[in-house]
Amino acid sequence: MVFGLGSLWRLAEGLRSRERPRVAGPLIAHGAVLAMAIWLFGKASSATALGCFLAGGGLILFAGRSRLAPRPAAVHVLVVAIVSLCLLGVFVAPELGLVQAMGRNSTLTGRTELWEELIQMSEHPWVGTGFESFWLGDRAKALWENHWWHPNEAHNGYLEVFLNLGWVGVALLGFVMAWGYRTVVGSLRLSPELSRLRLAYFTVAVLYNMTEAGFKVMHPIWITFMLAIMNAPDAARREDRRSPSIPSRTDSAGELFGTRVADQHTIDVVKDEIRSHDRSEHS
Repeated sequence: MVFGLGSLWRLAEGLRSRERPRVAGPLIAHGAVLAMAIWLFGKASSATALGCFLAGGGLILFAGRSRLAPRPAAVHVLVVAIVSLCLLGVFVAPELGLVQAMGRNSTLTGRTELWEELIQMSEHPWVGTGFESFWLGDRAKALWENHWWHPNEAHNGYLEVFLNLGWVGVALLGFVMAWGYRTVVGSLRLSPELSRLRLAYFTVAVLYNMTEAGFKVMHPIWITFMLAIMNAPDAARREDRRSPSIPSRTDSAGELFGTRVADQHTIDVVKDEIRSHDRSEHS
């Protein structure tokens, strides 16, 4: 799912590019990766991965073709609609047939029964049992006796955080997600091409953790989620924000420590300051 979305994004951007002959080789390679990802969906029979891939792929294609895509309001509506539809079809009203359309039953292959047991086993609702500590010791043994498939995760990322870190951890996760979403949407105007992939990975992380525990340190979903919400200005923006320091005496007074000043008025001011400095030293 992760690499399939990346290759789908690269294919979409390459087909929109005007330099198609130059990117023919990479497009073929990404097309092969996408074909393998689709083949693996059939072999793995993972409804969560397939559903998230379809949602993320739809976001990538929509954001690349629609004129409304760069507008934050349109992005908000689309993301809220996708997340709300999944919440409604999986948790609120499973009788609508969304789960059945993915080849699963209303219990989500036994997940709902597991969730009820895990909530009852929570002893410290505010702080949890400790980082990655719930599935250790007697708790895991008791659950393995009741479930033949021996669960080692909550199959819900938000519940997993609650069991390990309590409501404090859930609140911190919510803050990170809200701040990260703000960062992703804000970058759509600055870097629309890459931001389409970031938006897809963010939304996929939100959806994936409804039925799987992906908020784990080494989980691919968590890694791509963190990469998507990071806010690092590019080199050009960092160069523009760099403030000029004490002017160095160069052949061209318009260069300050190697950074050329574009404003002619600023150059004249720097020249005057250098002349005044020379006069004072001479005196």
